[in-house]
Amino acid sequence: MGASVIPATSGTASDNWVLISSVSPTASSATVTFSSIGSYKKLMLRMEAPAQTSNTAADTRLTFNADSGSNYTLMSGYAYSNTGTARVGLIPRTGYMQLTNQVGSAEAISVSAMLIINEVNTTGAKTISGYTVNSLTSSAYYYPNAIGTYFASAAITSLTLTLSTGTYSGTGTVALYGVAA
Repeated sequence: MGASVIPATSGTASDNWVLISSVSPTASSATVTFSSIGSYKKLMLRMEAPAQTSNTAADTRLTFNADSGSNYTLMSGYAYSNTGTARVGLIPRTGYMQLTNQVGSAEAISVSAMLIINEVNTTGAKTISGYTVNSLTSSAYYYPNAIGTYFASAAITSLTLTLSTGTYSGTGTVALYGVAA
């Protein structure tokens, strides 16, 4: 048998992601903000294990343009590593998109994530897809198929990650990439 060959398409299709900014969350801060984002058609948010201070139990929340309205929804399939339990849930929130689940007990946590945000430079709804993983002291919570919508009336110009309680411990990185419009 010969090797499989994927036929080439006519023209070139490439996203050409560029790094907009990368930060290490500051110890004792509960937020990371990217502002004055500029004109991009897509954004990619990458979280590489920014850790919370120990003995906190917090959600990681994503807000666009400081919008505190009822414009966020996230649908996610998720599983708990310590129980093997898998679930699917729609998570509408007012004022933010919930990226990670608050744990029942206070444990140290770090988060890894990759989210793609489409239609960033338009005035309509933005679609979000990707994954998040909460790594806890005793287990992990996986959100491998997160999809959502941000119902907006303006292009995205800022993005903020906020912990519901506690602060970051000053480790890990959060990076924002974009595809030019």
